[in-house]
Amino acid sequence: MGILLTLSTYAVLGIFFILLCGKLLTLWKAARTVRGYAPSPSFTPRLVMKVAGDILFLSRLLNTNDLLWIGEWLFHCTFVLVVLRHLVFFLSPVPGWVAFLQPFGIFAGYLLPLSLIYILTVKLNREEGYFPSYNFFLLILLLLLSMTGILLRTVFKADLVAVKGFVLGILGLSPQSVPLDFLFLMHFSLVLVVILYVPTHIFAAPLVMLDARQREEELRRLLHGEKR
Repeated sequence: MGILLTLSTYAVLGIFFILLCGKLLTLWKAARTVRGYAPSPSFTPRLVMKVAGDILFLSRLLNTNDLLWIGEWLFHCTFVLVVLRHLVFFLSPVPGWVAFLQPFGIFAGYLLPLSLIYILTVKLNREEGYFPSYNFFLLILLLLLSMTGILLRTVFKADLVAVKGFVLGILGLSPQSVPLDFLFLMHFSLVLVVILYVPTHIFAAPLVMLDARQREEELRRLLHGEKR
């Protein structure tokens, strides 16, 4: 079972890098096509600050849907803390800053499913019946992932030493026996599925925001007759 799960992990990571490269290549080609007709503005401090606000504070969403922004911003903050907390299973020895973040990551883990439920509620009530199945599936997937994580910590506690040994074995290309815990196997499998969404939802998102802001800056310059 451990070997099968390990091979599945390597396969998912391989697909992840292929999807990531494909997405970045698509965005790069699109940017070149747009610039062939209307050159994008240079990286000014104004543009950089706007993009940083879009990424860190979801400012574009705040301007269009403040109710949804509350849940999305809480989700992104808690998700980052939870991911950082899980670095304890990937690093040996564990850095001091990772150990310091453990209580914050644990607390964020309890807030994470609440933020997802809030997002689901707002989307179902505010989008007049239109809810793309792609987004719905991802939210349900993340909700299951967070709930299984909470259960592993509180009710059906996993052998953390065995879990870390299994994860480090994958990273070190020396597969170890997998903890025979159905809930852990489900949680780990859900992680692998979520990884496949990362290229389009995390790494590519800043590039999309940057391209959108560049187009806005170019449009503003043209409308107001500003010089480059």
